[in-house]
Amino acid sequence: MRRKAIVFWILITLISTFTILFSESPSSCFIPGILLMCFLPGFALMRFIFRSDEVHLLEQLCLSIGFSLAISSVEFVLAFHLFGKVTTNILIPAWGFTSIFLLSLNFFRKDTSVTSLFPGWKTFLAVLSLIALASFFRFTHLGYSEYQGDEAMFCLSNSLKLVNGDKSVLFTEKKPPLERIVTTMVYLTFNSYNEFLVKLPFALTSLAGVIVFYLLGRQLFSSLVGITAGILAAINGYFIAFSRIVQYQSIVILCALLSILLLYRFLQAVDKNQITRFLLSGVFFLAFGVFTHYDGAFVLPAAVYIILHKWTTGTFKHAMSLTTWSLLLFALIVSLFYVPFIFNPNFAKVFETYKHSRFSSELSFHYETLFKAGSLYNSLTYIICLVAFSVFAFFRKFSFEMRLLSTWFIFPFVFLMVIVSRPGTHIYNYFLPWLILAAVGLENLVHLSGRHFFITSLRKYATTLTLLGFAVLAITVIYHVYTVFIKHDPEYIWNQPRESIQKGGLFGFPYHRGWKTVGYLYRTNQVRGNYISNEKDKITSYYLRSNQGAKPKYIILVEKPQSWKYFTPPEDYAVSAQVLYKGKPTITIYEDRSNVQEVKIYHSEEYELLYDRLDRMPRG
Repeated sequence: MRRKAIVFWILITLISTFTILFSESPSSCFIPGILLMCFLPGFALMRFIFRSDEVHLLEQLCLSIGFSLAISSVEFVLAFHLFGKVTTNILIPAWGFTSIFLLSLNFFRKDTSVTSLFPGWKTFLAVLSLIALASFFRFTHLGYSEYQGDEAMFCLSNSLKLVNGDKSVLFTEKKPPLERIVTTMVYLTFNSYNEFLVKLPFALTSLAGVIVFYLLGRQLFSSLVGITAGILAAINGYFIAFSRIVQYQSIVILCALLSILLLYRFLQAVDKNQITRFLLSGVFFLAFGVFTHYDGAFVLPAAVYIILHKWTTGTFKHAMSLTTWSLLLFALIVSLFYVPFIFNPNFAKVFETYKHSRFSSELSFHYETLFKAGSLYNSLTYIICLVAFSVFAFFRKFSFEMRLLSTWFIFPFVFLMVIVSRPGTHIYNYFLPWLILAAVGLENLVHLSGRHFFITSLRKYATTLTLLGFAVLAITVIYHVYTVFIKHDPEYIWNQPRESIQKGGLFGFPYHRGWKTVGYLYRTNQVRGNYISNEKDKITSYYLRSNQGAKPKYIILVEKPQSWKYFTPPEDYAVSAQVLYKGKPTITIYEDRSNVQEVKIYHSEEYELLYDRLDRMPRG
């Protein structure tokens, strides 16, 4: 990196750091916060590790996001152990100092190489269109939905405890704490728990994941495979859903893809320094994926396969020492969570819970999870296309790349579809290699159609017709995921009969009822007393900061609840207030008939910002 560029980025880091430290407004912290939490530390580390010509411009962007999330999260955990409580005045300077320190190290590196760009304008337009498509499904109406289920319970409610210095939530829950850490980092950065801001890092991570799908497909096979895999990822309903909620999956996906991409570059490398850099970087993301969630372990067989193939097909004399350093790096990162977690008294309870809820003595193939749930999230057309294209993927030489994808696919597929009793949305893990396999299948189909199209006179147009056919299929899937995830008037899922919807968790679907209005009334003591609701306590307890209780003074009934529960209040209760969203009643509050004089009407749009301001802390 040139010295002028280093100075520029140091100045940007300083400006971002001081803006966040001395501003209480989330809007003024928006760009500085995104830069400091999701880009600058990782960018500085990435530029120190790699020369400009070693990594593609898009690789630099995705590596910067991945490294930044890792650095910022690890520093949060370390700060918690050192100070017992993490505040903005501790965390933000730590990120700023780390970024400046890593940028300063670049002063001592001579890097006059030029970053590689796209090979041509057609590829540039294709990738730009891919990014636009993925961005549309990840950022459009991102802040519309209120927090749901696990988001409210595991992430937001536990983040409130972390902000107050309660370390126990890091190691006592049933899964790793990264999603809770990121949620808390967002609050300390932006001074807000606003839905759009808290979900933004996960949406950015998901977008980076789509880009890495393209990069990995291109690296393993060709640009056509890369673009096709990217499109399949951009419109994948599971990936869209995860990008729009406060959950770990988007980070696991990015880490898995980056680890395989970097390890494949390690496989291709000849120079000792390049081998070392790509191996350790790949292992870093492999470990961070496992640190993020147990799902990160599903990519381990594929990663080990690459490393073993490298060492067994070459004569690199430093293989043992590099393997040792890789194992140490992996163990160091993973141990940040798993060592205190395993030695925590709560571990045995968590283990037993998982064992009884996820496993059974009988093996069965969960085809309904793939086709019924998969069709809900993705459309049946999408699932059938993946199956069909994957068959054509094997109409070619069974190369190392094909064996790699097969290894990557088979382990999570067998484990989740046969061994586990309730795989749920965890099946997204085998979608990662599956999408690339399907893209390979489409490329094979394009080549085959050009040679064997059944109408001889149209054979010269067969390639174009095949790609047009794929485009038509993609448009039908796009319409489905738009209807299900983006369009919210009406909200598709909550207007369907319960029996037609899968049992179990529903994630990422639009849901807005105006809970901030009721929460504002409760938190400002305009409404006091116990309550019960037909909505899940996970949701109500976060927004009202009060759990549902016995002998309720209020009964709060919500239209189309996520609980799918409905009941009629006792006759001695009458409507005392209603919450309207876009002029339609969404929440009705009942209380003792003798206390009701008039029905109060609250328009939820007027209370959104007021509620967000309740969580702001003074700075400066």
